[in-house]
Amino acid sequence: MCAKELCIFRDRMALLNKANAEVIAISVDTPFTLKAFKDANRLNFTLLSDFNKEVITKYGVVHENLLGLRGIAKRVVFVLDPRGVVVYKWVSDNPAVEPSYEDIIRMVDELNRKYSIT
Repeated sequence: MCAKELCIFRDRMALLNKANAEVIAISVDTPFTLKAFKDANRLNFTLLSDFNKEVITKYGVVHENLLGLRGIAKRVVFVLDPRGVVVYKWVSDNPAVEPSYEDIIRMVDELNRKYSIT
């Protein structure tokens, strides 16, 4: 998990809540590790464990080999509409590259307007 990225989402939750967005972070770390990470970083959204790597495999976001590490998750952001359809996907093969947080918030705002979510 990237503490910087998730803390940015934490710090922007007011904007995301205003747009009726729900943030869920998924990691291949264990549930115990995620709980400690969530507590240490005071995260105000759900962290889910994909320890068996089923989700990252299904969505095709697995690093087969990153510096000798096999089967780890790529850095990814998905935005789903109210029907559960992926309407925005950002994937980086470079774990040092972060997504455009402004683009994500803009996409969530657009969905909010499109579906007149109040």
